[in-house]
Amino acid sequence: MEYKKRGQLDLSFGLIFSVILIIAFLGFGIYAIINFLGMKDKIETGKFLEDLQTDIDKFWRASQGTDTVSYYLPVKIKEVCFIDKNSVKKGTRERIYDELERYSGNDGNLVFYPIGSAKSSNYAIIEHLNLEKLAENPLCFQNKNGKVNITIEQESGGTALVNVKK
Repeated sequence: MEYKKRGQLDLSFGLIFSVILIIAFLGFGIYAIINFLGMKDKIETGKFLEDLQTDIDKFWRASQGTDTVSYYLPVKIKEVCFIDKNSVKKGTRERIYDELERYSGNDGNLVFYPIGSAKSSNYAIIEHLNLEKLAENPLCFQNKNGKVNITIEQESGGTALVNVKK
């Protein structure tokens, strides 16, 4: 009789150990999937910044031109805002100016809104932009279903810097 009790105890321990291993594997799998999806958002945000800078550089080197370009971003990012910290706030989004300024670092001129929606960083530095010509400060572009449309312009006979507008 004692032998059967011991066998039943071993079976219980093996079963419990198996359940613990299954839970551990499921937990690790869920963790890996969540991290993979987070990495996708970081990559998409990085590609947006790289493509935007490439397009602005292309116009910066050109003598003149205008084009509306579509970029893809994670849907968590609701707006992409350009901010000129050397100018006063103005326009329809001026109520978020202070928040964008606070989270744009020392020299950031592009901020993802809402703050924290971009996993990689809240802000970026885009070179060759004429921030003084912003129609609004901040000038925000809405992310509609993961797509942002930005008009990039280089004026003839104007400054060497590029304008962005809606």
